[in-house]
Amino acid sequence: MSIKNLTETVKAMMAANCTPEQIGVVLDVYAKAEEETLEKKREKGRLKKRRQRSVSPIVPGCPPMSPIVPRDSGDTSPSSSPSDGFPPVPYIRNIDTPPSLTPSSSPSRKERKYCPNPLFDRFWAIYPLKVGKGQAQRAWLGAVRKADPEKIIDGVERYPWPPDPAFLPHASTWLNGLRWEDDLPGMKPAKLSQVDLDDQERKRLEFLKDLHRRAGHVSENN
Repeated sequence: MSIKNLTETVKAMMAANCTPEQIGVVLDVYAKAEEETLEKKREKGRLKKRRQRSVSPIVPGCPPMSPIVPRDSGDTSPSSSPSDGFPPVPYIRNIDTPPSLTPSSSPSRKERKYCPNPLFDRFWAIYPLKVGKGQAQRAWLGAVRKADPEKIIDGVERYPWPPDPAFLPHASTWLNGLRWEDDLPGMKPAKLSQVDLDDQERKRLEFLKDLHRRAGHVSENN
């Protein structure tokens, strides 16, 4: 119903002495119909925008691609029917992710070179059983987090190793067991560090000074 028809209908109802309630019902019906018409226009505009967004932009020198049509998530077969006059996009099954074109910054295991560790080399040189060096290197890294490397090497030198090689533990077993802290019969005395030597020298000097002071005090009394 157009606005012109609505005006004529209202005038006819007023001429027929219709009540305001009756006229109001007619106006409500007209308003509802207009709202439905506007909603249909809005929906048509939204569908048009969706179609425009689904169509890929035209690149000079390249044929335009067909619009993207939603498909069922469970359907993995390629589409066989053309869309909008263009052939469907080829469907490739089980395609792998292409490798990165940028070179990796971290070297592979084969490219990694052995990083020399002088302290471990000293430990390995004096350890009596040369078996399982790779495991010993890993155990060494854990051991030096718990103790001074010099203390570990000193423990190897002092340890009372059995004469029979069959009873020698592997280096990794010895390190993981913190065996440099063992206190066994026949162990050589531990080497004193420079700090310990300085402390002993300081105590010796203090003792000599105290002894000299006492001697001088006795001579004065005599």
